[in-house]
Amino acid sequence: MKKEVVLKITAISFFAALCLFCVTHTDKAAAAVRFVASAFFPVTIGLVMAFIVNIPMSALERLYVRIRTRVRKNGKSAKNKDMSEREKGLLRIVSLNVSLLLIAAVVAFVMFLVIPELAGSLKGMMESLSQLPDKLAEKRGEIEKFSPMAAYYIFERDNSDIAEKIANWAVAGSGTAVGMALGLIKSALMGIYYFVAALIIMMSVLKEKERIAAQIKKFLAAHIDTGKLDRLFDELKRISDVFSSFISGQCLEACILGSMFFVSMTLLRFPYALVVSSLITVTALIPIFGAFIGLAVGAVLIVTVSPVKAIWFIVLFFVLQQLEGNLIYPRVVGGSVGLPPLWTLLAVIIGGDMMGVLGMIVFIPLFSVVYSALSRLANRKGEAAADDK
Repeated sequence: MKKEVVLKITAISFFAALCLFCVTHTDKAAAAVRFVASAFFPVTIGLVMAFIVNIPMSALERLYVRIRTRVRKNGKSAKNKDMSEREKGLLRIVSLNVSLLLIAAVVAFVMFLVIPELAGSLKGMMESLSQLPDKLAEKRGEIEKFSPMAAYYIFERDNSDIAEKIANWAVAGSGTAVGMALGLIKSALMGIYYFVAALIIMMSVLKEKERIAAQIKKFLAAHIDTGKLDRLFDELKRISDVFSSFISGQCLEACILGSMFFVSMTLLRFPYALVVSSLITVTALIPIFGAFIGLAVGAVLIVTVSPVKAIWFIVLFFVLQQLEGNLIYPRVVGGSVGLPPLWTLLAVIIGGDMMGVLGMIVFIPLFSVVYSALSRLANRKGEAAADDK
């Protein structure tokens, strides 16, 4: 019996045994999957971060190469040769750090712009709530005329037991509160660990991406014939292009949407125009649902200044959202992804359930790749069936 046949039989037998184990020991299989996912979570996040950061980093490197070439041509330098390894290494370090600084600067700008304003608005709302009893007392006559039952519960019913119930509930739930606090501390520490580990993995991959790619290609060439390997790399190139186009298009679309909000809110004299538009620019990076986070925070900020303007802001939001969804998004992002709306919605829902916000962003181009592969497979089968006839 040939070696290849033995290997195929062994692989099929192992896969069948693994499927049987998963069916008969579901709890153990789920625990194993959770363990593997938890162990490789920093690696996955690091690779995703490396892919995202590689887009501006590669753009900066290409920009430097174009400027360097142009300067040497204009200067008619006789030493118009390729970059040395030292220059390449220095360029890689500088472009990586500049990319990280740009991303960090955008996040810090939005945080320092939005958080103080949001905290001030929430403080104003709490102060308004503290003045609510006095304001209700002033309107007692109108409330009694409108609803005697509501006036009874607000002014005449003995509400002293409510404070006692709240105190008893707080004492009874103190143990739960302590447990929740410890859980939050543990989650925060794990989040810091995952972030640091992912950051180290990301920087290591980006610094040595050519060497890592060459090693992977060498390993695959030793086990896969040339034709299949070329097709594999063509598919990987297509996947990389789809992901890069989607991320670039999503960033451009978010900037356009944020600019539309800033111009519209400024012309209509809405408060917090810069704060809200900056927040919407960042949250719009999350497909479909992201802009609604900006809507909620923006409405909270504006309602403390003028409830009427908050209502008009919601109207403005849906008008601009429809304009962006029907005209801008299909041209800027839709063309690069080529995914029908239903698939896009499924990608966001499934990705969000599995990986949170990151899953919403990653699963759209991932579904696009799957959709494209299934479409090509169906077209090939259709062409083959037509040829047979």
